[in-house]
Amino acid sequence: MARIALPQRLGDVHFGIVEGVVEGTHYGFRADGPWQPEQGHRFDVSKLLLDPYAVQLDRAFVHHANLTTRGDDTANLVPKAIVLHVADDAKPLPPHTPQFIYEIPVKAFTQLHPDVPPEKRGTIVALAEPAVIAHLTRLGVDTVELMPIAAWIDERHLSAISLSNAWGYNPVSFMAPDPRLAPGGLAEIRQAVDALHKAGIRAILDVVFNHSGEGDVGGATVSFRGLDNALYYRHAEGELVNDTGCGNTLACDRLPVVQLVMDAMRSWVTRTGIDGFRFDLAPVMGRNATGFDANAPLLAAIEQDPLLSQLIMIAEPWDVGRGGYQLGKFPARWQEWNDHYRDDIRRFWRGDTNAAGAFATRLTGSSDVFAPYRRPSSSINYIAAHDGFTLRDAVTFSVKKNDANGEANRDGNAHEPTWPGGDVKALLATLFLSRGTVMLTAGDEFGRSQAGNNNAYAQDNQTTWLDWVEADADLIVHVGALVKLRQSQPLLHADRFLNGIADASGGLADAQWIGADGAELNWTDADATVVGLVLAGEEQRIALLFNCGKTAEKPALPRRDGRRWRRVYCSKDVPDLPAFSVALYAEDIVAQTGVSDDSLRQLAAAAGIDGEWWEVDGTHHGVTHDTLRHLLTAMSLPHATPGEAEASRRSLAARRSPLIADARQPVELAAPFERRRTLHLSDESGEVRTIFVPPGETPRLQLAAGYYDLWDDDNGDERQRLIVSPGSCYLPDEIAAGARVWGLASHLYALRHKGSEGIGDLETLRRFADVVKVSGGRYAGLNPLHHLFPVDRNRTSPYQPSDRRFIDPVYISIEQMLEKLSLPETKALAVFRRE
Repeated sequence: MARIALPQRLGDVHFGIVEGVVEGTHYGFRADGPWQPEQGHRFDVSKLLLDPYAVQLDRAFVHHANLTTRGDDTANLVPKAIVLHVADDAKPLPPHTPQFIYEIPVKAFTQLHPDVPPEKRGTIVALAEPAVIAHLTRLGVDTVELMPIAAWIDERHLSAISLSNAWGYNPVSFMAPDPRLAPGGLAEIRQAVDALHKAGIRAILDVVFNHSGEGDVGGATVSFRGLDNALYYRHAEGELVNDTGCGNTLACDRLPVVQLVMDAMRSWVTRTGIDGFRFDLAPVMGRNATGFDANAPLLAAIEQDPLLSQLIMIAEPWDVGRGGYQLGKFPARWQEWNDHYRDDIRRFWRGDTNAAGAFATRLTGSSDVFAPYRRPSSSINYIAAHDGFTLRDAVTFSVKKNDANGEANRDGNAHEPTWPGGDVKALLATLFLSRGTVMLTAGDEFGRSQAGNNNAYAQDNQTTWLDWVEADADLIVHVGALVKLRQSQPLLHADRFLNGIADASGGLADAQWIGADGAELNWTDADATVVGLVLAGEEQRIALLFNCGKTAEKPALPRRDGRRWRRVYCSKDVPDLPAFSVALYAEDIVAQTGVSDDSLRQLAAAAGIDGEWWEVDGTHHGVTHDTLRHLLTAMSLPHATPGEAEASRRSLAARRSPLIADARQPVELAAPFERRRTLHLSDESGEVRTIFVPPGETPRLQLAAGYYDLWDDDNGDERQRLIVSPGSCYLPDEIAAGARVWGLASHLYALRHKGSEGIGDLETLRRFADVVKVSGGRYAGLNPLHHLFPVDRNRTSPYQPSDRRFIDPVYISIEQMLEKLSLPETKALAVFRRE
């Protein structure tokens, strides 16, 4: 073991090069300086310190009293960092707004899973196991949120009562994974993320950038405190600020801390492929000396970063400091945990008075928090999370039972809305039928319980470990069905707020609140037990009914002629609307009026109207019947009655296939006639030319480029469209003369070379032209650059753009292209290769 001084200094940064260090070397830091607690300085050269930029540790942290005592050497107690090269070419999936987030405590999730190999249970790599992936896909999860996996240390009081931290919200490192969860380091995390990605599931990492596990002034000195206590932590009047309730608060407005956090986030993304982050106690990230600022340095840095600004960002929007509740105040594209949703939904189902109004607001996306400049998806809706009662316990216990935590039941939230006898299925149905982003904590889909403990952070045991053997299989199936129901009804997850106003065309209002009798809901009724919501789209209506009362109801829903309501779903498998239940009804057509849907589609197809379209991300849509009617009206094709639709169809059928002609050549209007004929030709302005054609002659005209209609007196109803194209845009003389030449074509923005930024700049174009030249080509062609279909890569053609505003990010390496071209070595090519 050697101790080497860092010989150089730039400002407050000490650095140096250590010769002979190889991969696998173990190391730590020591920092010598003043002991001036009143000024925030707590240097203690006897303490071994972890490198904040370490990416792998030789063992997990274990708390020991000597870590807190000044002058006690801790070389044998503090884990060492390992010099390691980690590939940084991992990539997240394309940007996407989560629909169903599944929160996973990594160890507790698989510690007791019977289908996971014993050696993998409780570790991150277990998430790649087929049985785990199958469970997630069966549920319909599209995003998992992994609770902290960065290396942490137990709170110092836990060892004395034989408990240990089960959640990981007490980090010492921001970049290195905890060896207990990832014995193989970052490579195992990447393996798990790759498996999730292959299943179409994104992975969000829960990170703690608000405090460190060094705790309060009496806590351990293992990293930041020993390196620069005054810099890394916020102080006031010589004391540590405790806006986190964990003893210290990171000074996230200071440049070195901002840089560290940004570097840590990029490290997780590029080394593991993580798709985004959930930030614990996120207001700390926006705090300065005066309070929270949504434009604080760290938040602004994330939003301007080319990599991070494209990822999923979720804030836990509160801390325990002054002004710490900041729900709705984070950057516009961020999502936020919404505890109002949790509490107001629970209060309604508990039967609280005056609960219907708040329930309705949460059900429709929490417009009081996020409107008008954000969307319902900004709200992360949940009824239970890792912190608090489980879903099953929330409807089982009246009060918390946290005695096992060793704090005489003083810890945990004493005001969570709970009640014995509640219905888990009704709560789950409410969650999945609400607008916003759904979040469910692992195990709540099969009835997990923590025996009433609503702060089980210190229970790394069977209290928190998921019991897969005793899982409620029926409830799992129910959750999967709810996910499919939500996906099948666009009105449930439309990402816009409702206004209850009919559109200008006289259609239905997008929302109508009703009671069990179908009449307008009486918001002044403090004891209302049934809340109904009728949602309307272009051609669809659905009705949601929530009955928190003790008696069943036979609901009456607003009726329309020719339509009837059909119950699609109910949380209890009995007729009508049972007590403590949720039901969804869909409106069906029972009496067809006007033109049938099939006839309408046939007429639209004959008119050339495509019946489907795709979004940029590959999401498929069918064109609605209302849209077809609008388009047919715009094309002057009557269709209000079956007779009109048939006449329009015959009119279209009478129009023969269009003639295509070239403006450079005389246009032959028809074959020679046996007798004199009279032709009529109308151009785009409507001007009609009459042409008399003698028998046996071929009518020819020199026409300008444009569209024409052609008909004759004998067949006045049969019109033929004539399309005359321009002679050419640009045609090189040698090609016009019939010469055969060749070249290379590519997307300009798809080309890159060594030293380029991959943006298709002029230097890239020059090098591409050089490649064409040295390979004997005459022309460098640039294909359309439009953005294609990032999800459905089978539909990627530059002539089938999904969006004409953006460039498709497909890259071609000029260097590799040169290697694959069989070109004779020339002087010019040799020079090009050297450049």
